[in-house]
Amino acid sequence: MLESVKICDQKTLLELKWLDGDAGKISAIKLRNNAMDAVALRARYDGKELNPHVGLQILAVNRMGNSAFNIQFSDGHIRAIYPFEFLKELSEQP
Repeated sequence: MLESVKICDQKTLLELKWLDGDAGKISAIKLRNNAMDAVALRARYDGKELNPHVGLQILAVNRMGNSAFNIQFSDGHIRAIYPFEFLKELSEQP
């Protein structure tokens, strides 16, 4: 389970702390590239690159029940939902 989430580094990084003691960070670009909403999934399925712009910022992180967050980005992308376990996986990848 997630203990805390914080937007940092001029809104370009998400810092996560887990109840099991693990911690991780995920860049806004990595989050955006791995968005799991229908539009992003379709683009990847079609072989298109999402190409988020340099300087992409995380504008808001909204809790969705007990197991996910909706993250809003400065490029107008507001629909992706990130389950906690998926965020943990992303934060562990190099």
